[in-house]
Amino acid sequence: MRSSNGFRNGFRVVKRQTKLKKNSIYDFFKFGRGGFEDKALINLIYSLGLIVFVYANWSFIFGGKILYGSSFSFQSYPLTVEYFKAVSEGLYPFFSWNYGVGFNSLADSQQSLLHPLKILLSIILQSPYRIDTIFLLLHVALIFITSIKLSNYFLPNTKSPYEKATIAIYLAIVIMLNIAIFSNYAHVFFVAVFAYFLVLIFLIDKFLSNPSRWCFIQIVVTTWLMLLCGNFALQWVVLVALVVFMGCRVFQEKLSFSPAILVIVAFGLAFVIAAPQILATYEAMRLSARSTPGGYDKFFMSAGPVQWLSYVAPGSAYLLYKYGHEVFARWGDNSLTDGLHYIGVIPVALFFYSLAKLKDMPGQVKVFSSAALLMAIRAAGLFAFVNLLLNQLPIFGQFRAPIRNFWTLDVLVLLPTIFVLANVRTIDMYRLRQILNAIILVIICVTVCAFIVSLGWEQSLQENWNRLAV
Repeated sequence: MRSSNGFRNGFRVVKRQTKLKKNSIYDFFKFGRGGFEDKALINLIYSLGLIVFVYANWSFIFGGKILYGSSFSFQSYPLTVEYFKAVSEGLYPFFSWNYGVGFNSLADSQQSLLHPLKILLSIILQSPYRIDTIFLLLHVALIFITSIKLSNYFLPNTKSPYEKATIAIYLAIVIMLNIAIFSNYAHVFFVAVFAYFLVLIFLIDKFLSNPSRWCFIQIVVTTWLMLLCGNFALQWVVLVALVVFMGCRVFQEKLSFSPAILVIVAFGLAFVIAAPQILATYEAMRLSARSTPGGYDKFFMSAGPVQWLSYVAPGSAYLLYKYGHEVFARWGDNSLTDGLHYIGVIPVALFFYSLAKLKDMPGQVKVFSSAALLMAIRAAGLFAFVNLLLNQLPIFGQFRAPIRNFWTLDVLVLLPTIFVLANVRTIDMYRLRQILNAIILVIICVTVCAFIVSLGWEQSLQENWNRLAV
């Protein structure tokens, strides 16, 4: 009885909130509760960010250059050209006889062929080779905008608009300069899914506090767009992280379960709308090694010691990858692209500081930290016992590369740091220096060890010195 009443109450709240109180994620110019200064600052931040973005990507936006790299571009560009030609000629674009004995291109979800933005780009762009590049750049811009929005949303009580703006710029910069983002530009769908993950964190947190029909619809649409980006392994990581975040917030803040249930319903509706692509992908999965859960191969690319240390010492990981690859690959058999998630020494130090001062931090820090811990366990893959059990379950045990949980972990680590900066005047500098000294000591030790190992691994010292000299 109690749960059903709570569910009805959730719907009553929906009705009350339907009339305009829309702090939508897609309304980019609502900076919060402040007056003219807040609006002027946010418009200035967006404008300067747009100018820098356009300047940095001028050759891609106006110069005709395209992003091309790794074996994935070799696979994706021909299919994109086929798709573009079919759309321009008015033919059914989701099947091609030019691959094997015929290929249902919807089953290759990573092409994002049903995504409305990609369909629009296929119609308006003159060159098929620019579709993926523009698709990527638009989602990179969304990451920047959403980072600003997230910082403002979680810090509504910061009195000074200049402090609020500074923290928002900080969060946007550390997220945008994350090595994982620009090293995966060739994997367009990774960046796009990450953008929608940021949007969904905002929408879900807002919905848990103040459910509304408008916010519910936005969750459905955003999840649907994310699903249409493809790569269901990464999307499963994102959905698990969102459910973990919801669970941590509901249990720790003792909120009603009904909004969380409605969010799950929103996810389900998004899956139903995206069914044409999902069913085609599932049919292809049944013919692959991912048709059944379990198996050691699903732990390929588990986060080992080298990958964790790359958060503060990416150069050490690179040394091992290039000159001692056998050592690098032995711990989880990782690639350098998926394993590097360097977000900066200062942000990592601020995160550990928030843990050290958890009792003095706002409740959101505890929620994000708890979610980060659970996602860190998932990223550990083979190195965490609970994953051995989850590996036997459907879906959990059908996707490989646990290290891709780092994509969500990055955000859950960075968000607590904005609460530390919001109270910068009360920071315990002695404790922060202790944390920074410990991180610097780790960086020095790891780099020295990596250098020694990379010099002496299966080659003479002189040969390695010659290679380094070159």
